[in-house]
Amino acid sequence: MVLTSEDAVFLRDATGVQDDLELICPVLWEEPLAPLTAARRANQPFFDAMPRVREALEELKRRHECVVVEGVGGLLVPLQQSANGDFYTCADFANELGLPVVVVARRTLGTMNHTLLTTSFPLQAPARFESLVFCDAQPVEENDIAAQTSPQIISEMNGLPIWGEIPYLDDLSPENLQRVAEKHLRF
Repeated sequence: MVLTSEDAVFLRDATGVQDDLELICPVLWEEPLAPLTAARRANQPFFDAMPRVREALEELKRRHECVVVEGVGGLLVPLQQSANGDFYTCADFANELGLPVVVVARRTLGTMNHTLLTTSFPLQAPARFESLVFCDAQPVEENDIAAQTSPQIISEMNGLPIWGEIPYLDDLSPENLQRVAEKHLRF
């Protein structure tokens, strides 16, 4: 059975790149779960995915001026576990490569705690928290006070700049994504 990542197809189409899906998503499990969970459920609990991920990233860096690495669910999501019991997380990957981390969060009630906990995690230099982007996964009411106030308070508390607030989009066409990015993202 050949697996295809719908997310990788979407990203390739949205960006207009011609890269193979195996470069965009070098490790794919049948179940859409945290990588370690999916590996365990596929009876491969000690699968070492990182060489394949690093190789794909290096190839993408050779091909493109800028490469965005998605944190597959969050900073502390376990990517894999070694036979000696050590966990390897997205934070470990960011630390290993010295990546700048952009935290993407929802503007819903509860986001202050989740986002501030994430940005209080100690990264190892040269990895660092770079900025915040708020993205609505669902429509947000105009009078939703939490959605209207949370981003600014989070930014004040952790000192990170807000690069944008993306409204809920029901049209994810590349043209609409480009229009929304130009309107709502600021670097």
